[in-house]
Amino acid sequence: MSDLTAARLGDPLVHSSLLADFVSGLVEGAIYAGIYAGATALISSGLGAPVGIALVAGAMVSGIPEKIGTAAGALVDTLIGTGPPDAFITSGSDNVHMKGKPAARAAGTVDHDFLNSPDVGAEEGPGLIDSALAVAGGIISSVMHPGPLIDKVASIDGESVKNWLGDVWDDITQPTVESASPYATPASKDTVACTKGHMAENVNFLAEGSKKVLINGHPAARNGDRSTCEAKIEVADNPRVRIGGDGIVVRDIRSGKNALAYFAGGLVGALGKQGMKLGQALFRRVMPARR
Repeated sequence: MSDLTAARLGDPLVHSSLLADFVSGLVEGAIYAGIYAGATALISSGLGAPVGIALVAGAMVSGIPEKIGTAAGALVDTLIGTGPPDAFITSGSDNVHMKGKPAARAAGTVDHDFLNSPDVGAEEGPGLIDSALAVAGGIISSVMHPGPLIDKVASIDGESVKNWLGDVWDDITQPTVESASPYATPASKDTVACTKGHMAENVNFLAEGSKKVLINGHPAARNGDRSTCEAKIEVADNPRVRIGGDGIVVRDIRSGKNALAYFAGGLVGALGKQGMKLGQALFRRVMPARR
């Protein structure tokens, strides 16, 4: 990775635009609609039911539709811009400064033995086919040997259901897009003030930094590194210290998309032609109101 500009207290961060969030949902919705259509055809055949269900589950597990949708949204922002910053770094190092301001760090420390170990290539996650086959195998196994599944269901209590519903709500409105490294330990400082309005996160932190350069034991935050609400640091002042090294995530990063715009796009995409007509009607209603 090339060297990146070091971040400081007060530096801005930006999210994807509302239009990009809508387009991202639109593309994902269209992809899932196609997958569901194929899965329905398989399920209707009887013998293909486990494979059809697994095809849908495999798409969800692999995250391929989300990656394609995110790429489409990023293309929109490349063409029209993201708009003004909607988040700012609000705390940093107590004793390390850059040009008079506290240096920004990721909000967590990383095991030094891991950092000092030889670099190994990042492992690629399973693809859609691999995920689908794994889920299909699990479904068939549960049908043929239902005992373990029944035991798990019997052990569920009210508190477990409450916690599960809370996790489901968070994952629906602001799903995790990248998990923290298993070698990272969260820290309480290095916060970010965000005005975009997220449903799952109350306090946001800098989640990402350099794997090679540490500040007080924390990965140094740089231009392009992300917060826990998926905002990216956007340093405007370039004549600064530059920091190299691959990135490492020390806290889970949740989606920074606007949930309403994203869900609306998904609905339009899933409905196909009818959804596009609905989207055009909404656009015509909204645009005159803004003039």
